[in-house]
Amino acid sequence: MTTSFITETIDQELPLTDLQDINGGVIPLGVGVAYVTTVWALGLVTGAAAYSLYDDNREEIADSVHDAISEEDNSSQNGGKGRKGGKARK
Repeated sequence: MTTSFITETIDQELPLTDLQDINGGVIPLGVGVAYVTTVWALGLVTGAAAYSLYDDNREEIADSVHDAISEEDNSSQNGGKGRKGGKARK
């Protein structure tokens, strides 16, 4: 009998107004939504700026990467250490 009473008392649902009072009201919800929206907007703007920068300089970036790779390959063939950092073979 006692166990049944405790279980039924614990399992009762709280109304939304009581939950808001426990959590501090509606303001924390508004602050949370504002925070998430701000972070999302900053991510969107940062991603758009990075894409724009990449798109405007795509050829230069590709040339720089190609030159860097070519220099590494050439250094290993010309007696340098190359990519692996080992000694050159003669």
